Amino acid sequence: MAPLREFAGEDAAFYQANPQAATFLWVDSFTGQFQIHPLYLEFLKTKGDMLSGEEKRGGYHWAAGWCMRSQIYSDAMEFYAKLKDYLGVQSVLLTYPLTIASGPYNYAKIDSHACLGGENAGRGDLDLFLEAARAAAPCISNTFAGLYSGYDDLVACETAFYRAQTDQAKYHAYRAIQKAGVKKQYSI
Repeated sequence: MAPLREFAGEDAAFYQANPQAATFLWVDSFTGQFQIHPLYLEFLKTKGDMLSGEEKRGGYHWAAGWCMRSQIYSDAMEFYAKLKDYLGVQSVLLTYPLTIASGPYNYAKIDSHACLGGENAGRGDLDLFLEAARAAAPCISNTFAGLYSGYDDLVACETAFYRAQTDQAKYHAYRAIQKAGVKKQYSI
């Protein structure tokens, strides 16, 4: 229920003031989380051009902070990436909790893409993210017993792949596998 209260105040007052929203916004009684109907989300996405750049940045900043406080780290990284705040992404990586897989090693969850420069990223944005990853990975790895070993090369691999530089992509993929294997970072 915390997300609903933070978003709309007391839920009963929100629904009384906005009865039309009840079919699109609700609290899932099973998870206790605020839910938005997928069709309503789709509709809202079409209205994004109505917001100014400053309003969008403010929303992403608020969402990144909320995700950090709620320990939803992968979403926080995506919001920081949309802000092009790669130091924010790096700060998430530095506070990311360790997870235990079936073996005796610690690893951080890597989603489907290591490079979170993401959609609408320009060539320079990918370079900035890669630079942040190269700065963060060794610090995290040295501080947290090998955590994120090979992450910087994985990001370099994806960046080269996006640019159709297959030889560079293969080179960095191989390095990522080598570094990750030594430190048992099998998610890399």
